[in-house]
Amino acid sequence: MKQNTIVTLAVIAGLLLAARAPAAEETAIRPQTTCPVTGAKIDGKLCVDANGKRIYVCCRDCIAAVKKDPAKCIRKLEDQGVTVARLQTTCPVMGGKINPKLHVDADGKRIYVCCQGCVAAVKKSPAKYIRKLEDQGVTVARLQTTCPVMGGKIDPKLYIDADGKRIYVCCPGCIAAVKKDPAKYLKKLTEQGVVPADTPKQEHGGTGAHDENPH
Repeated sequence: MKQNTIVTLAVIAGLLLAARAPAAEETAIRPQTTCPVTGAKIDGKLCVDANGKRIYVCCRDCIAAVKKDPAKCIRKLEDQGVTVARLQTTCPVMGGKINPKLHVDADGKRIYVCCQGCVAAVKKSPAKYIRKLEDQGVTVARLQTTCPVMGGKIDPKLYIDADGKRIYVCCPGCIAAVKKDPAKYLKKLTEQGVVPADTPKQEHGGTGAHDENPH
């Protein structure tokens, strides 16, 4: 009798696990790997942010196509079972709606919060809150690490301030290129999913070129 009971329980447990298996598969995260426009492999540096989501594409031509109807592209990806990357909309500390003007920059990422109190909390342990957001499937905003002109590693002492944003470059030669058309390079950074740094309030319209040649 005891052996029959054990066998029966084992069978029931097996059936329960089998019943739960499809649900586990349904909730599994399937990251985007193909462009919703052409179906080609995505370029991880090219994307469009819309409707709280980040849509990656394969080339710059597809950026324009996605911008025309981002909802259609999001729907297409989700119909394919793709988990479209989510942008941060809630504070990782309190869970409230973020204030775009309040954030902490750390480890190459920008963490938005809801209030000044949460700024202090995130500063104490930024890695903890970055991990918390990523565990929720949120794509944490990236800070600039490469030059928009040459693609090399930025020099923090070299930059152009334009439209309230600071564009870092890799060398003095790239400063001239950005000065000619800062809007072009701000757009390029945005399309790469990068959040350009804000220009410090006391330094609007400046350039970091002088740091290479101090007076």
